Amino acid sequence: MSGFPRWNYKNQLLTALLFLYCLPAFFASAVTLPIIVDGLTGDWGNTPPAWTDPIGDNGTSSVDFHRLWLANDEDFIYLRFETGAEVLLNFNNNIVIYIDWDGQPSTGLNIRNIGADFKWEFGQRRGTTYSQSGSTAVSHTDLGFYQAPTVSSSQFEIAFSRSANMPVALGKTIFILFQNEGGTNLDTLPDSSSISYTLSSDPAPPFHHIPIVKTNTADLRIMTYNTHNDSLFEKTDTYSRILNALGPDILNFQEIYNHTGGETATLISQILPPDSGEKWYYTQSADCVTISRFAILNTWNLDGNLVSLIAAPESLPTSNILLINAHPPCCTDDSGRQLEIDHIMSFIRDAITAGGSVALQKNTPVIIVGDMNFVGLSRQLQTLLTSDIVNESQYGTDFQPDWDATMLSDCISTHNSSRAAYTWRSDTSDYPPGRLDYIIYTDSVIQTSHHFILWTPDMTPEELIQYGLNADDTASASDHLPHVADFHTPLNLWMLW
Repeated sequence: MSGFPRWNYKNQLLTALLFLYCLPAFFASAVTLPIIVDGLTGDWGNTPPAWTDPIGDNGTSSVDFHRLWLANDEDFIYLRFETGAEVLLNFNNNIVIYIDWDGQPSTGLNIRNIGADFKWEFGQRRGTTYSQSGSTAVSHTDLGFYQAPTVSSSQFEIAFSRSANMPVALGKTIFILFQNEGGTNLDTLPDSSSISYTLSSDPAPPFHHIPIVKTNTADLRIMTYNTHNDSLFEKTDTYSRILNALGPDILNFQEIYNHTGGETATLISQILPPDSGEKWYYTQSADCVTISRFAILNTWNLDGNLVSLIAAPESLPTSNILLINAHPPCCTDDSGRQLEIDHIMSFIRDAITAGGSVALQKNTPVIIVGDMNFVGLSRQLQTLLTSDIVNESQYGTDFQPDWDATMLSDCISTHNSSRAAYTWRSDTSDYPPGRLDYIIYTDSVIQTSHHFILWTPDMTPEELIQYGLNADDTASASDHLPHVADFHTPLNLWMLW
């Protein structure tokens, strides 16, 4: 101890202990990116992770945090992170994020030497803000929070609004930490201290609003729309504006519970009067109703999911289209949903196989649309895309579902008016917005030229006037949004026929 006066020694020891207690935050570089929270990661580019957590330090839990990316734009703070194991982020897990929103350790909940102004418990779908007056429960709506994907995964994107309802103002620098709670010896990210992120002030590239008219009038426009308990018949003026703006050729509705397909077709004829000499054709199975400008030649009922063989328009080289309008069971019924998806794929296998009972002409487009209720295991979506059937004893073996022996294509769209990809939103539900309404197709014979999800609240006044819409139309019509895709056959594919 020689060389150190007694007072200095104590001071240095105290400083060392204080340093160990107040571990420094790990600093992440500010990044402005035009992120779309859709479960895809291409828009993150080559952005390096803000933090890489060691693999294998997860203790007694399967959740093993690995990499975390951070970015922001003018409206949102974005996080992308890996959980090691496949988890369902909004159900039955103990993953929690803490954020020091104002960057001040003196405010909020003292945890890991940051002042966390709020936390979000993913598995319980609930948030809490902290202030001098105590704690307050908040919802995803208060925080402007949403995530992707809605199915189980080991990698997620999430967003928090920069104008979230917080007890403190957003600071220039925020502090973030993840914890897997509900037990002992569980993983955290980072393992000590927190991640410090200084928000970028650079503007993101502007989002170019998507025109909602066809880019080619000859294209086939298909729409899927869950109308939330027959609201089509209760909010006719609102739906009239929406449908007139969209002008679909084939309409696929779900949740038509208390009206017949004929009543639905009559209403559509009033909203969208057919041209002289034409009519709207319709068919129904359970709550699924399909209405088409083109003749419906045959129909099948698959557990309440509706299959239609529809005459193709002249703009397509094929004679027919096989269209499936689906609405599998919701929520925690993973097994029921899987059975119905297996059944759908079994039907498609029979339809595209020579000598099958349906006997489609080779290269007939197959399109699957609907509110798929994919809020559980990712296995159901994978089956729909790849035809990897789970219940093979009941629905047969796997096969290649596209005519070129490849998987089907998932049309992942964005809102026409903002960088978002969710198709369902309920500000009164404890579930955050998610992508539930799908358009999946055989991309070997048809391709999308234009597709989007209609969201009117973010449209400009000029756009609303142009299309005859009101700002609150899609938010008030249903908790689901209309998902639209225009299809065509490129010239290089016409040689298939």
